[in-house]
Amino acid sequence: MRTYLFKDYLDMKHGKFLPMQTIISEEFGRHFFIDIGFNFISAPSLVGGGYDESQLNYIVDWDEWEGVSMSKLLEIYRQLTWNQWQEDKDKAHADMCEYMEAVENGEIQYL
Repeated sequence: MRTYLFKDYLDMKHGKFLPMQTIISEEFGRHFFIDIGFNFISAPSLVGGGYDESQLNYIVDWDEWEGVSMSKLLEIYRQLTWNQWQEDKDKAHADMCEYMEAVENGEIQYL
């Protein structure tokens, strides 16, 4: 089973987490994600590409913060949420244009 909710993924024995957005940070050596609830998640990057799915966890659960640049970490989160907002906005705009065209062509009528 697949899920966009990281919490649900943690409760599954077999499943796949599908992040809404991903950023790979060479500086941190990690992949960063947001789920559908905008939870901030991370996993170590693998040298050959991809990330270690067995070590996915919430950023808030990190124990070691020494040497972590909070401003860089927050910039990653800002970029993840910005990217998701842009995608959502573009989809809503495309859906509205499609709806308006259908109204203009008489395919549907206003309620």
